[in-house]
Amino acid sequence: MKQLPFKRITSTVIRIIIWAVCIKMLAGMGVTPLLAVIILLMLKSIFRIIFRLSVILVSIAMFVLFLSLLCCI
Repeated sequence: MKQLPFKRITSTVIRIIIWAVCIKMLAGMGVTPLLAVIILLMLKSIFRIIFRLSVILVSIAMFVLFLSLLCCI
């Protein structure tokens, strides 16, 4: 199902505003804007990796639980 253009544009604008606020806050603390962007991109990728690892670990735990329940039957 395709998103309406208004929703797609709105979510993009909100993302840009959040990025701009974060960069402005980091620049206000004395970090150069380029370094602020690099830091934010690294944090974003680190959070994505942690989320993917947690999903993998939960999937493995569910598989082990399923196998142990099958063994008990």
